[in-house]
Amino acid sequence: MDVASVPHRSQAPRLPRWPSAMLLSVAMLVALGFVAFFALPYFLAINEQVFGFYWPRRGWLLLHVGGGIVALLTGPGQLWLGLNRKRMALHRTLGTIYMAAVAVSSVAAFYLAAHTDL
Repeated sequence: MDVASVPHRSQAPRLPRWPSAMLLSVAMLVALGFVAFFALPYFLAINEQVFGFYWPRRGWLLLHVGGGIVALLTGPGQLWLGLNRKRMALHRTLGTIYMAAVAVSSVAAFYLAAHTDL
């Protein structure tokens, strides 16, 4: 195979704009709705009733929820930039932020799973 016939990375085919844009817009709206209705109450009303039996470990739960919020809100943008090969430096930065958020949230989730008495 001739090296000249191999397409360069920048010549890779892009996805059609509107289907991927619509799908990622729906993903972002679902993420925003989840954050607004399920995640933010843990940060806005810090009392024992909201946390239930996680009250003694509320710091770990807030770390888990906070990491999840960051991952949910950066994921669709990072995916969009990568699929369309636009602003690759921002795509990589968002990917690093996403992976760090998932790591932090995962550590907190493992702690909660190991220390929850039901």
